[in-house]
Amino acid sequence: MIRGHIQDTVKNEGVAFAKVLINELDRETGTDVTGDFSFGDIPPGTYSLQVWIQDYPGREIDSIVIAPDGITDISILFPPECNFNHNDMTCPVCNKKDEVIPIVYGLPREEIFKKAEEGKVKLGGCVVSTCDPQWYCKRDKKSF
Repeated sequence: MIRGHIQDTVKNEGVAFAKVLINELDRETGTDVTGDFSFGDIPPGTYSLQVWIQDYPGREIDSIVIAPDGITDISILFPPECNFNHNDMTCPVCNKKDEVIPIVYGLPREEIFKKAEEGKVKLGGCVVSTCDPQWYCKRDKKSF
């Protein structure tokens, strides 16, 4: 069995009505109003979960090990804990800065749309957390 809880770290509450999928078994469930979910009758093995929450990008959690006759408890934080250095605009893939542009969040004004069309900024969406990536490498197509 897998039991889990999804916590919104911005609102400090459980996330209701999120979708959770076990990729390898093509089984899906949802969280209840407190952010809890469970899957029963899971064969022993290693699995990955796909999680979707309204207004957030999807997230994959790898290497969840299910032991025979065991219960695996997991806790998932949304947005995930921040691991970005917002001041460093060096791409973590190519280790260069020449193709890195800023990511702009929120409702863009006309001049921001124009910059996005020119490839000078990347639009990041309207939902903003303290952990959103600030830079985008056009060469490697990587947000960081």
